Amino acid sequence: KTKSRVEQIQTRYQDLVANDHFKFKKKTPPSSTTIDRVISSLDANSLRVYVYSGENLVGQPKFKTGERYISSDLFSRNVMTICDFLDSRNQDKR
Repeated sequence: KTKSRVEQIQTRYQDLVANDHFKFKKKTPPSSTTIDRVISSLDANSLRVYVYSGENLVGQPKFKTGERYISSDLFSRNVMTICDFLDSRNQDKR
């Protein structure tokens, strides 16, 4: 059992907000070449399907050699790349 630190946390949060510590640094948007690479890597179903051949995978799923899978890590990164690109295009129009 410990003493509550809610007031200290609230004070620190207010300080961070007041000093713009939550503003995200603008990152360089992905290039059209990067987007072309992401899109050209997809199959007819807009997916990138792999065939398991014994390589180490995130989370170590239990695939048998030859089974097909979609990398959720790569899928997520590709979606974020495309979103960053579209967001940068949208900001240009503002």
